[in-house]
Amino acid sequence: MSTTTKFQTFVVRPKISLTDEDPVSKALGNYKMSKFAGCPDNFIGAVYDRDLKRYITGLDENHPSVLSLSQEEMIAKQKEIVEERAHLEKELGVTLHHTNEEFWSNLDIKIDSNKIFSTANPLDRVILKVIEAGKILPFSKEDCEDPSYNGINFYIGKEYEDVEDKNKLRGRERQIARKLDELLENFSYAIEIGKYLGVAGISEKMPQANLEDLLSDYLEKKSGNKDLFLDAVKEKREFIQLSNLWKEFKAKRLVEFSNGVFYSGKVALGKTDKLSVKKLLSADPVMQAELARLMEDNKEK
Repeated sequence: MSTTTKFQTFVVRPKISLTDEDPVSKALGNYKMSKFAGCPDNFIGAVYDRDLKRYITGLDENHPSVLSLSQEEMIAKQKEIVEERAHLEKELGVTLHHTNEEFWSNLDIKIDSNKIFSTANPLDRVILKVIEAGKILPFSKEDCEDPSYNGINFYIGKEYEDVEDKNKLRGRERQIARKLDELLENFSYAIEIGKYLGVAGISEKMPQANLEDLLSDYLEKKSGNKDLFLDAVKEKREFIQLSNLWKEFKAKRLVEFSNGVFYSGKVALGKTDKLSVKKLLSADPVMQAELARLMEDNKEK
């Protein structure tokens, strides 16, 4: 969270949808985390670093994170922190030096879904500083993946993040619809994509309307399928075609998996299906010869 002259609004958002059976909701998680799904998380006091013997306030110009900066950056950062702390102290009427144990140990931070923090409120600014500096909560959805936030139920998001997410989702849905329409213009290629994705019931003899229904049902079945579909249509057609043949190679045991690698006879391919197919499609003469042999053997079996 950066300091700006323009006031900002931050909203507490749930990291995931919790259920009583979710292991995250069962775990106590990080510092003074609530145990049960749907409950707010309460933090009493700023994080106290026992090694440094000081509270992590985000308003400490002599904290190691500041002192470790380059000389020029450190001086600028220290000036910024001192000025901001003085301004907040004037607004709140309390000293905000990290040694003020009474204030920092009793700072009440309540985190609940959709709770709003505004930088127009001086106490909110202090709390946001404490949350960020003490790594109590992540400040973005992406930062939730940081292992240091394991067990965390919420993150601090932007005010209009939900609107931005909805717009991204709509854009993605439009992209999928457009790609599906383009794909269905080429019936044989659509069949190949369907087989590549493992869509049940796909057949070259089926009517196009049925094919469209099957692909549409696949996309609606679970959200992950949409990502798989978009990834598939980005691939070259020869990769899709050979990937479908690769399934036959495996079923007929023309290739074997041993010690973490696929082999065609004594020729090592890749560690995964995709890497093996990519390698067979390479310009390497050995791979080209091996692919020709595999395709011939596949016809005979």
